[in-house]
Amino acid sequence: MINKTALLIGFACWFVNIAYSQNIAQGLIAYLPIDGPTIMDEGPDMSSLETQDLTLVSDRKNQSQAAVAFNGTSSFLRILNDNLNVNQAPYAIAFWMKVDNTENTQTVFHVGTGSAPAPNTWVKIRAANTGQPASFISSQEDQTAFVHDKAGLLFDGEWHHVVAQRTPSEMQLFIDCTLAGTDERTQISVLSNGSFTFGALAGFTSPETYSEFFQGALDEIRVYDRPLTTSEIAQLSETPVAPRVYLGVDTTLCLSDELTLTLLEIKNYEIRWQDGSTSSQYTITKGGTYSVEVSNSCFSSGDEIKITSIDCTCPLKNKEEERIPNAFTPNGDEINNTFRVLTYCKEILSFNMKVFNRWGQLVFETGDYQQGWDGEFNSQPAPSDTYTWVIDFTYREDGINNGNPVSEVVSGEVTLIR
Repeated sequence: MINKTALLIGFACWFVNIAYSQNIAQGLIAYLPIDGPTIMDEGPDMSSLETQDLTLVSDRKNQSQAAVAFNGTSSFLRILNDNLNVNQAPYAIAFWMKVDNTENTQTVFHVGTGSAPAPNTWVKIRAANTGQPASFISSQEDQTAFVHDKAGLLFDGEWHHVVAQRTPSEMQLFIDCTLAGTDERTQISVLSNGSFTFGALAGFTSPETYSEFFQGALDEIRVYDRPLTTSEIAQLSETPVAPRVYLGVDTTLCLSDELTLTLLEIKNYEIRWQDGSTSSQYTITKGGTYSVEVSNSCFSSGDEIKITSIDCTCPLKNKEEERIPNAFTPNGDEINNTFRVLTYCKEILSFNMKVFNRWGQLVFETGDYQQGWDGEFNSQPAPSDTYTWVIDFTYREDGINNGNPVSEVVSGEVTLIR
């Protein structure tokens, strides 16, 4: 006999505006939200800006004049503030980016100096010395560190969030909260002065020259004097926290049963069960430990459940511990909600189960072995407590007592948990 049970697993999903305890303004030294029509630094230092040939365009949310566009031939934006000097300390550059030209060598971000030992750092597209779609590069004399977007994640004409940062141990490039690459050569000195250039490679002549112009758009440019945590990067990239998955309490399954686990409301997450399958449903036919992980580009969440398979045929006597639960949770989650016998006798001639509270009061009785107690008494939820049960039944089964009727009386305790 096969009893296919649908076990529905709900999960909660907390979005970024409530999910993080980090103060995203901590360590912020420059912030250009590009709210239009005036571009200005709204960070704590209120740096002055130098701009050339920029236009305001719609941002990723289709809000007009809410992003700045670079024409690929003459546009650039500079944050001018000598106090923005983090030198060899940890730092982070974060911004939203839409690439229009994916072919030419372009500089999206640059800061550095022309004096020896000439430390510089860049975020480049098609950098000649890397051959990669996009790169985060630091260089000082003959030392160079590269972090690459080898997959070309930025080259689909859509908005993407980019974080280029240096931690105490490595350089990192994040695209849409996905770590594109790392490089541990952090001894290279970077960010040596306060002129942060976006949209072009700044030269070191007087007057300064510019080249490798970026063609595309930027929004919400942020400069930090510290690296960002994964949670903060997720917050800036508007990535929701992975949902909390709950597969329920460990349970017992008859050998002839199937149990189907179903994940609800899965959107924009990757599902992976312990055997590598990726469906939102998973059917269990035998005992074992089963697990699932739900993940997005930033976060993952998972759970596991242990299933014990038992022989549910008659008799019950001396098998009470594995055939009759000792606890149940009638909380409406469709998991272990009722207290009932796990048995599929071929021929049950009579059956009676009674449940008593600690004062000997009868709170439940049934003559149907497939019916369980739902934890209610007089149409009200019974309190959490330990209850006594008594089962009196008669059955007939081939191979037992020469096929003649057998009567059994078994008893025990069950704990109701709310």
